[in-house]
Amino acid sequence: MSYLKALVAVVGAVVTVLVAVMSDGITTTEWVTVAIAAVGALQVYFAANLPTAVWDKTKLYVAAASAGLTVIYSFLADGIGLGLPEWWAVGIAVLTAVGVYAAPN
Repeated sequence: MSYLKALVAVVGAVVTVLVAVMSDGITTTEWVTVAIAAVGALQVYFAANLPTAVWDKTKLYVAAASAGLTVIYSFLADGIGLGLPEWWAVGIAVLTAVGVYAAPN
């Protein structure tokens, strides 16, 4: 059993924390973004890629949902004008989902 997809998701969550800390300290909005990334990493770990139909990409769907929640929350919490730390969080979330997809099972 390969844990590479889960490892990619964990690295994405850790990078999210590092970016938040290095930007201006962790605000409440960034804590929620970090929580979304951490829960997404746990879901990628526990999700099963089943060998049938659309379920062979379950980990991708979970990572994409986490990225989507990060985008939605960033826009709702900070309004339409996002700052650089929020854009970094969105970019990391999207790259994490792409990395989960690209990592072999």
